[in-house]
Amino acid sequence: MNMMRDYPIRTLIVFGVLLRIIVLFFYQNISIFPDSQGYLDLSELLLNFNLSGYDGTRSPGYPLLLSFAGGTLWIAVFFQLLIGIASMVVLYKILLLLKFKVKSALFATLLMNSFLHVVFYEIAI
Repeated sequence: MNMMRDYPIRTLIVFGVLLRIIVLFFYQNISIFPDSQGYLDLSELLLNFNLSGYDGTRSPGYPLLLSFAGGTLWIAVFFQLLIGIASMVVLYKILLLLKFKVKSALFATLLMNSFLHVVFYEIAI
């Protein structure tokens, strides 16, 4: 029995979880960039159900995710990991709808979600 051929969604989920565990193991901190404070500030406003002082410089999408996490960044990271795994499945399904063969769709999805761009970026720097 070929797990990749017989259970492609399960393969994607297992690959996604394992890959994200590896990334979390090597990257154990949460990066706060200079523009991050705007998202954090808006999430605080959303948590307090008070938009006074909101100047519209940040769209509320990501701050809303932070609010759902109760302002706890590690919970927000967990949500992002789940969203990343779900997006793998959606990408795979879209490729199937575009008439990709199961094996090609699975390979393309795994390749696009392997974080290779991060590895090559770090090597280039």
